[in-house]
Amino acid sequence: MRNEGEWVLASWERAGFPVSIRMATAFWEHGSVPGYDHRVTVGIELRDPNASGQPGPEEWDDLEAAELDVCKSLEAGNESLCVLVITGNGLRDIMFYVRDPEEAKVRVNRLVDVVNTHKLQVAIEPESNWRIYRFFSDKLKPNDKKPN
Repeated sequence: MRNEGEWVLASWERAGFPVSIRMATAFWEHGSVPGYDHRVTVGIELRDPNASGQPGPEEWDDLEAAELDVCKSLEAGNESLCVLVITGNGLRDIMFYVRDPEEAKVRVNRLVDVVNTHKLQVAIEPESNWRIYRFFSDKLKPNDKKPN
């Protein structure tokens, strides 16, 4: 694991396969932000994952561009906060906490026309306690940053 400014980068393993994680550290002190009570996960299906479930070198540029399009759309006007990106097992999952789940759904639906290099999956769930974010922060936060 290494710290890259406001993000922590880490490697993990899921079902015996490598997974890379980027996690926003800006929320570690608070654990959640009031008013952002729904989690939106946008999954970008990898076109041709390698044997370990990671994107191949020819896919990286398109994958990065797709992620940027997703983030620009959902984060516009501070409607959503991107907190976690997990790549592995044939997917890149980008997790946000959002103020208005219906607006997030509209924005994701518009992305189908913008992101034409990959298929998108979306899940929207109420999660005011930021359970998923807290799970990963408990695992990735350095000991000196963990609550007593």
